[in-house]
Amino acid sequence: MSQHVCGGGRRILFAAPCCYLDDSNGTAVASRSMLEALVHHGFDVEAFSGLQLELAGDVGPVSHPAGHRFLLNAIGGESWSADPRGLWATTPPHFTATVRGVPATLYRGSTAGSLDDAIEQESFLRLYSATLERFRPDIVVNYGGDHLAHEIRRLARAAGAVVVFALHNFSYPDASPFATADAVSVPSQFSADYHRSALGLKCTVLPNIIALDRVRAAHREPRYVTFVNPILAKGVHVFARIADELGRKRPDIPFLVVESRGSERTLADCGLDLKQHGNVFLMGHTADPRDFWSVTRICVVPSLWRESECLVAIEAMVNGVPVLAGPRGALPETLGGAGLLLPLPERLTPETRELPSAEEVSPWVDAIERAWDDPDWYDELSRRSLAEARRWPPEALERRYVEFFANVAPKANGDGPETTGMSIDPDG
Repeated sequence: MSQHVCGGGRRILFAAPCCYLDDSNGTAVASRSMLEALVHHGFDVEAFSGLQLELAGDVGPVSHPAGHRFLLNAIGGESWSADPRGLWATTPPHFTATVRGVPATLYRGSTAGSLDDAIEQESFLRLYSATLERFRPDIVVNYGGDHLAHEIRRLARAAGAVVVFALHNFSYPDASPFATADAVSVPSQFSADYHRSALGLKCTVLPNIIALDRVRAAHREPRYVTFVNPILAKGVHVFARIADELGRKRPDIPFLVVESRGSERTLADCGLDLKQHGNVFLMGHTADPRDFWSVTRICVVPSLWRESECLVAIEAMVNGVPVLAGPRGALPETLGGAGLLLPLPERLTPETRELPSAEEVSPWVDAIERAWDDPDWYDELSRRSLAEARRWPPEALERRYVEFFANVAPKANGDGPETTGMSIDPDG
């Protein structure tokens, strides 16, 4: 049980178009863990979002895995008003749910694509404005650089709320989206250093809170080399070459591919027939990561983009699973003294649709073989994983979030995003 630290009654609203319940979106998972922790420390918290999922296709909110775990109450759309543009629902249609103690409001739009229709955006913002008026948050947490995200932040500040931009990637070429934020949080020191250098942006390091009960498998029968989310940015072409090479040399080493945004289709599009060796198996997207951590022996993370903080790598270490990863972004910081950092060709980028050569993945192939065959070395890698996982104790991380949200204040006129009356050591 974590030590209770009072949040002083401050009201915090998380607000974003992407679905708060999306288990395929690492930012949504991190946001839920954050709010669930804060509610236990005396903060009054709510979530507001759309239904956009990172999973491909329009699957419908109730058929999505999150819909099976939470009771979604449908509200709105029963009464209408008219203006020159047509008929409007007096109360925009939405769902409500309470998720592990956090009340959530979800605008009932499409789960696929973005809210790029002007009328739908206006309906989304009307529901958001009503939420601001009802809940009257002291702090609004948001992310994103598009028009809708900007309006979420602008309306929050107009309502007197402090705006925290939760920055989870490196997609911003300039600092203009942060003009409507009072403070910016990032999950790693690498990200803080990068954004200070590239954009002149001052950020507070708040590593993602890991909900241990969500990721730690109670019983493990490790038997697979696991790769999660087969998409370009996560290195699906690198994985395909590794699996193909080991399929030729060591068909006794089985691979498990866990679908998320990426699927069997994206794996097949790499151009290699990974079925021929019989060593590659698929697991459909799951809302419970313990489904695959319970059977994972080694985790491979050949990510080609700048990782801000790799949740998959942390979850693996929490389970004592050795991680073999590339050196991009914050992955060296995340692994610390655990796992192995292995080379990736510089020519391969998150947009590259190109297979590396067998020679280029040979360090990965050799490391997997050794970890599979050498029990002493494997045990040492596993021990180091568990030791590094102690860097993310929920109790310590929760105290840092409490301190941040208890002290965050509006930025002074003309200043960049900042926090007042606090200093956080990213390693403590």
